[in-house]
Amino acid sequence: LLQSDSGLYLMRNGIVQQCPSPLDDPAARRVPEPSFRPYPSRSGRPYVNAPGGLYRWKEGQWEVLFPTQGQYLSVSGICDDASGNGMLYGRLGTALLRVEWNREGMIRKSMLLPGEALRSFDRDENGSSIVLQNSGDVVSGNAQDWHIIDPIPPELTGATVIRFDSHGDLWVGKPNGLHRCQLSSDLWNRLVEPRHQGMVNTVNALLITADSSLWVGTSDGIL
Repeated sequence: LLQSDSGLYLMRNGIVQQCPSPLDDPAARRVPEPSFRPYPSRSGRPYVNAPGGLYRWKEGQWEVLFPTQGQYLSVSGICDDASGNGMLYGRLGTALLRVEWNREGMIRKSMLLPGEALRSFDRDENGSSIVLQNSGDVVSGNAQDWHIIDPIPPELTGATVIRFDSHGDLWVGKPNGLHRCQLSSDLWNRLVEPRHQGMVNTVNALLITADSSLWVGTSDGIL
């Protein structure tokens, strides 16, 4: 899902087409961020955070996944799996919250404490999630059970971003490079080494595409 001044565009299999706004007013297409923001999706159903709530693309139209009853939803992050089960962290008014849903749209909402605001999070194909909190804690769990990881693996300490790939491996971006954990064996590998002469490849963003290609945004460019 792409956003420009002229509207929203859906790109699928190399074909780009304009899609309607999730709001009735066509002028909403020109509302700047953060009031109108698209988010990618592993399930092929991208999301838009807009006045009125969180919308999900379904069968050629937008459905309201999480209505906000006139309050502005500030989204910190959204992730889902190929089946359409997803989760977001954000702020509704002054309240921090975690919202979880399944493919049918059933919602589970949990209120969070201030220290539970997140830095990054992702979930694997089995519905298990890992959350990096601003407090420094690392939390793991699913819809039924959440727990703090203690002790924290050194590779997760100070991490800036995490992503699961389609094989279930966990990719971790840090100020000192890129790490991968093969969860089936708990084996960690460092894949992007610190640069020489005091320079480091600080990893700020990770994107894993549908064909399992990995794009890495670093302080020294895109890898």
